[in-house]
Amino acid sequence: MRALVDELDAAASLLKTAVEMLGRYQSAAHDADPLLACLSIGVEKTTKLTLGMAGIQDSGCWPDKTTMKDSWGHRVVLLDRKCREHMASHADQSSVAPLIRRMLDEVAQDRVLAAMLETLDRYGTQGRFHNLDALAESPQAKPSPRELWTTTDNLVWKSDPTLLATMGGPGYAQSRTRVNEIICASITRWQELYFRAWTTGVLGADARQWSTYLVPRS
Repeated sequence: MRALVDELDAAASLLKTAVEMLGRYQSAAHDADPLLACLSIGVEKTTKLTLGMAGIQDSGCWPDKTTMKDSWGHRVVLLDRKCREHMASHADQSSVAPLIRRMLDEVAQDRVLAAMLETLDRYGTQGRFHNLDALAESPQAKPSPRELWTTTDNLVWKSDPTLLATMGGPGYAQSRTRVNEIICASITRWQELYFRAWTTGVLGADARQWSTYLVPRS
């Protein structure tokens, strides 16, 4: 199970690094691309590992390469939806079923997270080549991931008039930190849901056994 341990450790490390990047985020021009690369891979690994354990739980088999690569690919919105559907249908197997249901509801209602996942989906499936395609005179019709991330960032600014009022003013630095904290909270809440699903039995005994390697890094 060396491969499983390595993947779990990689997923946890990538998300830890992404959260650290979010905490220091200043502008899309300098920070968006490394953040998107790290966060998209961390989210993809976490979801695929979770669906792998779901496969073992339901059928005794890890999903085959064709399913992982061709049917799911880098589509993190699809991957996350399948994971949460599995968690919802197996929530009663958790030792803390009410907590799992509450966390599922909180994540489902998180507009910032939804926008973030759409951006990561775009980045993973095609968007990371946005500029390279433009240089090759084959521009993509959809917005770049950097533009989408800026839209997500603006969603937080516009959600609070007191934050929005500081843009370009003397209180900007403090508000920038607060916006970063809100976005960090969304991805951390999502990661905590997955971790609790692994540790409390939602995904079966095998996931619980290996869950220590997926622990959110502080």
